[in-house]
Amino acid sequence: MSRDRLQGLSEIVQKAEDLGVTDVRILMRGRELLVAHNGSPVRLPDVLALAMP
Repeated sequence: MSRDRLQGLSEIVQKAEDLGVTDVRILMRGRELLVAHNGSPVRLPDVLALAMP
């Protein structure tokens, strides 16, 4: 587990790049983190890897 508070965001952006993304949007809404991109959809098995850090 990483001690870097921003590691999760880094993982999200890195995965987006792997999916062929050219645009990533990140929004904090209260305690929610919303991420949208214009690449291929994220698959359910990818979510666990993104959430671990």
